[in-house]
Amino acid sequence: MTKIAVIGPNADHLPLGDYTPPVQGFKEVTLLEGIRQIAKESVSVVYEKGCSIREIDLEPVKSKNLLTPDESSKGLLAEYFNHISLDCDPDVTRIDPAVDFNFIMQIPGDGIKSDEFAVRWSGFIVPDVSGVASVGFTSQDSYRVSIDGHLLLDTWTQDANKAFTKFEFEKDRKYPIVIEYKKHKGGGRAAKLCWSFEEDDMNKAIEAAISADVAIIALGESRDLSGESRDRSDLNLTGKQEELILKIHETGTPVVAVLLNGRPLTCNRIHEHIPAIIEAWYPGDQGGIAIAQILFGHCNPSGKLPISFPKRIGQLPVYYNRPEAGRRRYVDADSLPLYAFGEGLSYSVFEYGNLELSKESIYPDEEVIVSVQVSNISKTDGYETVMLFVNDVISSVVTPDFALKDFRKVFIKAGEAVTVIFTVGFEHLKLLNRQMIETVEKGVFEIHVGGNLK
Repeated sequence: MTKIAVIGPNADHLPLGDYTPPVQGFKEVTLLEGIRQIAKESVSVVYEKGCSIREIDLEPVKSKNLLTPDESSKGLLAEYFNHISLDCDPDVTRIDPAVDFNFIMQIPGDGIKSDEFAVRWSGFIVPDVSGVASVGFTSQDSYRVSIDGHLLLDTWTQDANKAFTKFEFEKDRKYPIVIEYKKHKGGGRAAKLCWSFEEDDMNKAIEAAISADVAIIALGESRDLSGESRDRSDLNLTGKQEELILKIHETGTPVVAVLLNGRPLTCNRIHEHIPAIIEAWYPGDQGGIAIAQILFGHCNPSGKLPISFPKRIGQLPVYYNRPEAGRRRYVDADSLPLYAFGEGLSYSVFEYGNLELSKESIYPDEEVIVSVQVSNISKTDGYETVMLFVNDVISSVVTPDFALKDFRKVFIKAGEAVTVIFTVGFEHLKLLNRQMIETVEKGVFEIHVGGNLK
């Protein structure tokens, strides 16, 4: 392999999820950066965004595109005031790498005494491409944004949500920028300088994929799409993301999909066409390195889904241990999820056998020992999560077909086998009866042991 194409709106952007506080001086590692760090020098890594998360999707302006007034550092000069007036000397002066904050009932740092304050950011904005961009500022507070002496955005006298306007940039030109912001007391308040260039990103991404040995495509959600008060009416990939990955798949270049998202998504067409999918969720500030280690085989994945993925939103709610109704399918579809609770692949292949019980019946205060042999029949050492499910065959109230009662995560070397042991007692067989009392009813129980529900 000599060339990798890293593509997608989340390839060079790392969503961290709601309520993730900003950390001054700390840089997150994106998937693109992680791949570049791990790829051998002989491997060329090319990047194209391909599309935005949404049709009109403004992204935070990164530190690399900002310059302090004296041009000595990346970022902007930040002057903080202990009140919402800017007509005096600042109480705190520092350099902020970017204007990408979520002041959720907190103060921005030492020297600021209240969550009611004002900030003036100044310096230069330096685009790395030419073209018309949508420039915006995301906030529920008051702000003014001036670029190159032009007042582009002004909500100083009223609250706002997201406002944007058009501005034409020249590549590498330094445009003076001044942002004035006042945060009102209480509540969760964002302050984000954002932009998005109007480019034919998809065709560039397709060309990059054609020229590469493999295309790694990072899709999913942004922080603005998943979190508190961010409900969605569907669970499809937003914008042109699905179109992007399917068009790249049509090129014949092998494709790996990486999903970075805060909720299960209905990604049926990706499931049908893309042979390798990594569900990375919001992976944390070093997530780019972690994902790259899996992609390059430096780490053998062993995670299992903690939640089921629906095929369509009409199935909701969908969870593995939901008590079944009398009808188990829809008029136009079955009720099975796209991916069930507990699913998750590995570079290892495991085989189960020799399931044994120490006894066939138990009484109160007794236990049954369950043992199963798990073999690693692959050539790769790996971890397997062995799960024990119980089914109450006949009960006085409706119970799930399967209920997870215990699990073990075991390391098994290639070509070897281990015996995994569980102890099942009355506490694993309880139900809530009609009087809402926990009890164990006399009857038959089935025990299922495996790496997933299938």
